[in-house]
Amino acid sequence: MSLLEGVAAACLLLGGLWMGVSAFKGDTPTPSYRLIETVNQSECRLYQDVTMVIKSKDSDNRAFQQLFQYISGKNSKNQKISMTAPVLTGDDSEMFPELPNENWLAFIMPENMAAPNPLNSSLKVVTLPNMLVMVKPFSGTLSTDKVKEIVAELYNDAALINKQPIATPIIAQYDPPYVFPLFRKNEVWLPVSQSQNESKEKGSR
Repeated sequence: MSLLEGVAAACLLLGGLWMGVSAFKGDTPTPSYRLIETVNQSECRLYQDVTMVIKSKDSDNRAFQQLFQYISGKNSKNQKISMTAPVLTGDDSEMFPELPNENWLAFIMPENMAAPNPLNSSLKVVTLPNMLVMVKPFSGTLSTDKVKEIVAELYNDAALINKQPIATPIIAQYDPPYVFPLFRKNEVWLPVSQSQNESKEKGSR
């Protein structure tokens, strides 16, 4: 099984856990971004200062549960943290050198919040000052074939605007599985290189 297939399969397993998370609602906050360019229904977005709590996925159940315990108060400040969307799944250790070379799961922290230190040593707080990604949304359930199709389209669209992929794709899930598939919001994020001007400019969606 390829790394990409592993990400897609892990997301399918992860979905079942969300049914018990009452904090995950339709009005869940999402990180702001600046829209750089749109091409063929793909967006090039710049996310700035995105802080995540991230866990390598020794198992999907443990990763999600440990991250949820962290935002429920199992951290250095005993602080409860609002659930945000999307939940991210990836497999590229080059983006997060603090983690071993294996699949990871991440919760994005609310904006302008200093994330408390995890009490669980297997969790890491990571801040990405600038993350440029090609993004394509899709509805319905996740499948390996669907993800592969979208990734191919993102690679083509990135080339059209002279962006070079720099990491493997990230799966972004916004809704729990009890949302009817037609209305679920999912995205594939493809990290790409950015120009000096893009890294300096600021803005939001």
